Amino acid sequence: MLRTRALVHATICTLALWGSGVALGAQAVVPAGDASARPDFPPRRAYNHAHDVQDRYEPINDVTRVFLDLSSNNVLPLLYGPVVHLTIESRYQGAAPATPPESVLVTVRVYRMSVALGREVSVVARTLALSTALGNRTSADAWPAVTSGGVGGSLLSFVPDDGSKGNRVSPPAWRASLSAASAGSRLMLVMDSAGVQFASGRWLPIVANIVDTWKHPDEVTASLSSPTGRGGFFSLDVMPGDLRQALGRGMTIHVTEEAHQAWLPLEALLQMASAPAAVKARLLQVDFQLDRSKLEAVRDFTSRLAPR
Repeated sequence: MLRTRALVHATICTLALWGSGVALGAQAVVPAGDASARPDFPPRRAYNHAHDVQDRYEPINDVTRVFLDLSSNNVLPLLYGPVVHLTIESRYQGAAPATPPESVLVTVRVYRMSVALGREVSVVARTLALSTALGNRTSADAWPAVTSGGVGGSLLSFVPDDGSKGNRVSPPAWRASLSAASAGSRLMLVMDSAGVQFASGRWLPIVANIVDTWKHPDEVTASLSSPTGRGGFFSLDVMPGDLRQALGRGMTIHVTEEAHQAWLPLEALLQMASAPAAVKARLLQVDFQLDRSKLEAVRDFTSRLAPR
C-alpha cells in the first residue's frame, strides 16, 4: 500500500500535461451574465507570467495564430481529483490584427486517474502491447476513444473572485456561462501486467519518474527513451522488481483525458483579463481557478488581439 501511494504521489508531482488537438463541430456561442461596459484591451507589453503566449505567423496562408496554455492550480493527486488544462486560441488574417475577433476558442482538458487492484489485464493494454511488439507502433491519434465525441451539453462558466470567501451579498461584477461541446476522451496512459503504454512522448517523464520511485539504490534498469512527440511502450522487463510484482498481482493504472471546447465572446475575455485578483471557473462539476500569475498570461494573450 505504501508503495502504491508513493507511485501515485510521484506520478502527480512530475505530471506535465499536454494534449493533442481535438476537433469541434458547429457550436453556438452563449454569452450570459450581467457584464458591465466592455473594458479596454490590456496594453501590449512584456508581462510577467510563468506560461508562454505565442504568436505564429504562417506566410503561405497569411494567417497568425495566437495561443495560450494554462495549467490549473489543482495540485492534488489525480487519485483524489481531476487535473485541468486550459488552452485559449485565436487566429487573424495577416501579421497584425486589423479588427478584434468576435470570440476566442477555449479548450478545457480534464485528466483523471484510476487505480485498481483487480486481476484482469485490460483488453486495451494487451492490444497496444501486441501491436507495438509486432512493430506497428500506435500513434497518439489512433488511440481508442473512451467516449464518443461531438456530444454537447457541457457548461463552462467563469466569474471573478475577489477573495471575499463567500461573505459578499452582491452578485459578481460579470459572469460568462458558455455551452461547450464534448470532443470525447481517450486513454493517455495504461500501466498493468502487460507493460506501460503512453500516448505521447511528452508523457515519458511520468513513466521515468514511476520507474525511479520503485527502484532500489542498487537496482539497475534499462534507459527509457521515446521519439519526440510520439508515444511508446515499455515491457515489464525494464521495470524495477517491486513494480513488476505489484503489476503482476493485478494493479492497474489508467489516465484518461476528456476534452471540451467552447467559444468565449471577446467581451468575456476582456472582463477576465481585467480581473484584479483571480477568476473562478467550472466545467460541469470540476472547479478550477486562474490566479494572478495566470491572469497575467491572459492579459498578455488578450493584448495581442488589439487592432494595430
